[in-house]
Amino acid sequence: MMNDEWTETGSSTEGWVDESVPSKGDLSPLAQDLVLLRSQIDCDLTYMEILESLTVSAINELCDELDATIQEYSQVLVKELASRDELIYEKEVKNVFISRVMNIHNKKKQCGYTNSKSSRQQSMKTSSSSGAVNDIMNTSNYYLTTVIPYQRNGFPPTLETLHILNKILEAVEDNSDRVPSLLVDYITRVVCPANL
Repeated sequence: MMNDEWTETGSSTEGWVDESVPSKGDLSPLAQDLVLLRSQIDCDLTYMEILESLTVSAINELCDELDATIQEYSQVLVKELASRDELIYEKEVKNVFISRVMNIHNKKKQCGYTNSKSSRQQSMKTSSSSGAVNDIMNTSNYYLTTVIPYQRNGFPPTLETLHILNKILEAVEDNSDRVPSLLVDYITRVVCPANL
């Protein structure tokens, strides 16, 4: 029963190794010897029998080589996982930016603000002629029409820029008194940075 499990595991491992190894030229001399040894040994032999046919020094060399390969793959895995985490974080920041822009856009629609200048002027005339308080001066939506300067340079904004924009958009959405100071910070750091 145990030998059947070893044979099955060995054959599946052999298939995986055959797929993973690009060519014989890329193998180390010891690995090439093992491939040659495997081809010379009868196919009915199990991996245990193959290992039993090797000398202790050959098995030690094989173990050292496997340890080095595992270490190399572990380092690659750690780098790839770090890269994946950075991409996930970047995606989250961009999603927050998009949702805040959409929330502010929807809030503007609810308050009757539009993008066209003529309809904005018309609503201001109507509002002031009827004696109503102008929507722009309404304290609950005072910063809703804030314009954030942005320079298109052919590249998407950096994560740092998106963080700053997210803070501004959050403050605009909450109608916070921090909007002017955040805008000044954004303009001095991103739009017109001082060359010190």
